[in-house]
Amino acid sequence: MSPSRITLFFVSIVACAALLVAAAPAQAPNDSVTSFTGPDSPVLGADGKAVYMKKCKKCHGADGKAQTKMGKKHEMEPIPGKLNKAKIVKAIKNGKANTKMKSFKEKLTEEEIDAVATFVKTL
Repeated sequence: MSPSRITLFFVSIVACAALLVAAAPAQAPNDSVTSFTGPDSPVLGADGKAVYMKKCKKCHGADGKAQTKMGKKHEMEPIPGKLNKAKIVKAIKNGKANTKMKSFKEKLTEEEIDAVATFVKTL
């Protein structure tokens, strides 16, 4: 093979590789880990929705409206939609006085509490 044909061959290979990389779809992010940061961002690693569904749904319901057997039994109000994250974290950690809402600071990690609070803001 002549040097010009070898050069043309390698240029063709590089061009094809560049086209394949450019045409490849962007990788979808993992649902349980978020890569953005900010004051209301979840801590990386914890899945707030999964923890909420396991620990909170029985009383608060999947949608936060408390229309569950336990929610109705204890005359629970829906989760207020405009709570700031700090108030949600405080309620999860310490419970709510004069209600059946118990403290979860001994049952959930800081990471899980932060992730649940972030999820609750989406309800």
